[in-house]
Amino acid sequence: PGMTVNQAIALAGGLTERASRDKILISREGQKNQHENGNLNSRILAGDTITIEQRFF
Repeated sequence: PGMTVNQAIALAGGLTERASRDKILISREGQKNQHENGNLNSRILAGDTITIEQRFF
């Protein structure tokens, strides 16, 4: 079983106060220039890159 975005964030030390919980992008290894929208419950695979946008306030 894979890990969720939320679990990966927790392992990395958590979200900052400026992080947007609604704007999460997942880049899959081997798929250049392709991103998929994710959420905190999205499953991730080995080699995935998670990008979390920041919110303004």
